[in-house]
Amino acid sequence: MRLTRRGRVVLVSAVSAAAVAGLSMLFVTSAAVGASASGASSEASVSDGAPPTVVVRDGDTLWGIAQRVRPGDDPRPAVHDIAKLNDLPSPDLTPGQELVLPDY
Repeated sequence: MRLTRRGRVVLVSAVSAAAVAGLSMLFVTSAAVGASASGASSEASVSDGAPPTVVVRDGDTLWGIAQRVRPGDDPRPAVHDIAKLNDLPSPDLTPGQELVLPDY
């Protein structure tokens, strides 16, 4: 089989595009794994059958925590569930406060 100059250019371009796509996926996957491992202390975590919890940071709101726990979903049910589960009398949160999260 004999390739023309144009055929070689197309073949090299296709192989290069596939290699770049593969390396990009590898990079994104490793970055996501690293980010989840490093954020485990401040985000929701599960260990030894204990319920998932989150530690309130300065500026956190129930709405923001609900969005972090259930990204892409309507946060209103999660806000209600978190407030009910933790017997919160008001939506005010204190930095350092530990909140138990519902199992979703």
